[in-house]
Amino acid sequence: MDKIVFLDIDGVLNTPGDKNLIDDTFEETKSKNLVHLLQDTKSNLVIISDRRLIAEERNKIDNLFDNYMILVNYLNFRRTHKNRSDEILEYLNENPCNHYVILDDNDLGYSESEVLKAHFLDTYKRGFTLDLYFKAIEILNL
Repeated sequence: MDKIVFLDIDGVLNTPGDKNLIDDTFEETKSKNLVHLLQDTKSNLVIISDRRLIAEERNKIDNLFDNYMILVNYLNFRRTHKNRSDEILEYLNENPCNHYVILDDNDLGYSESEVLKAHFLDTYKRGFTLDLYFKAIEILNL
């Protein structure tokens, strides 16, 4: 894969108090920022959210991105490591890629990893805003 966006959902595509929710989960503006990022950078999407572990939630995710004709990939459908960062490292080992960004509202070991820390954008309390969109483009184009 040329470029990958690793996406957590809660805290990235929604934050407390958001309005204009799609399917009670995805805030419209934040979701559109992500869609533009994926389209503008021709990146692949890999869901890292714990929502990936629940079939109903995967259906919601698939439905949202189907509307934009974006293929959704999942980190996996079960937890394979204690830290999400270890799961991403395993994924990258199996699917080599140098151009990727991790969008998450929690630092789940990313800043402790020499490999991942420069690729992590913390969306805590604000979600995927326009300023983070531009930072994500910078990271993906390194």
